[in-house]
Amino acid sequence: MSDDQVHRARIAVARNSLDSEDCRELLDMLGLIGEGGDPPPVRR
Repeated sequence: MSDDQVHRARIAVARNSLDSEDCRELLDMLGLIGEGGDPPPVRR
């Protein structure tokens, strides 16, 4: 996935989340956040 696709996916998740915890969980499930500054799994 390109940087732009990852960015757009994160924005879509954030817009449709119920709250910050919901957003974090969804981003994690979709592999759109990394651990401690690592690149997200979707881009490894």
